[in-house]
Amino acid sequence: MEARSFQAENSAPANKAAKEKIMRQARSRCSPGLQSCALILILLGLSCPGRGEDSGGRGNPEHPSAARVSPSKLPAVWVSLPGVVDGLTCYALEWKPEKPTGRAVILLWGGWNNSVSEVYDYPPGYALVQELYDSGYLVLGLDQRGTARHGTSYHQLVDIGNDEVSDVISAVWWLKTESALEFLALVGVSHGGSLALRAAEEFTIQGIPVDAVWVFAPITDYQAWMDWSCERATRHCRLLKPWRPEQRFQGSPIHYYQAHTFAVFLVHGTKDTTVPVSQSRAWLEVDSGATLLEQPVDHLFMVNKISITRGLEWLNRIASPK
Repeated sequence: MEARSFQAENSAPANKAAKEKIMRQARSRCSPGLQSCALILILLGLSCPGRGEDSGGRGNPEHPSAARVSPSKLPAVWVSLPGVVDGLTCYALEWKPEKPTGRAVILLWGGWNNSVSEVYDYPPGYALVQELYDSGYLVLGLDQRGTARHGTSYHQLVDIGNDEVSDVISAVWWLKTESALEFLALVGVSHGGSLALRAAEEFTIQGIPVDAVWVFAPITDYQAWMDWSCERATRHCRLLKPWRPEQRFQGSPIHYYQAHTFAVFLVHGTKDTTVPVSQSRAWLEVDSGATLLEQPVDHLFMVNKISITRGLEWLNRIASPK
């Protein structure tokens, strides 16, 4: 089976009006003192503190500030996931459909310390969750170690695809105990995409079943990304240098590729100036069964109507083979 790569027209409104719309929505979620920085935070993959009520239910009592989701939107609750590898409890947002289908997605968000709750501040991310939910998938958005919204000690555990793989394993076992799991997919964005691929490869080694991996602009080789970033003097050059070479190697899924049974769908923008499209193309060279959707967009607009539609069609075919 040959790897497939195809181009798609840019459906994302990557223009001034679209960015202004995102800024307005971000401002609506920010406290007045932070509204002026909303667009800058969005462009850096961050967000302002959200407004809204505590999610209640199985919320995270230790860190109530993390349990802020909008009750007027898609309902979610915070859950605590016991650490099955190293004992570390991690946290996740659960979007559970009214009628369980046995299908589940573990959503891994972008950035090393960003919370998955930021999908409420990022309309394309929210649309992704909504489409998965409407298609009958239980969506478990994981805040792996290093996420800033769960206390200082948790934030200090920031990682790049090494120990945080253990958190994805914890999420899988939690799903197995909480639901009749029949189909599992990992969906990741940027660093979350890298973690999805890295975890899936580890699953293969550990004999943990996973059916599909759908990733947006993943980092597949951290050293190559650092070299690329430093050549262009981007901010990620400075952020990546503190990690030791062996950590960058261990966090790079491309170094752990081996024959597997799960399907892979990659989405990447050819105009991405944060994570270059060469990262996904490199994965395509080693994974002969993967599919790559390229679009003429930058990092901010890689999650868009076309990429969500194409990816969801692909995922549904894997979940319901004829």
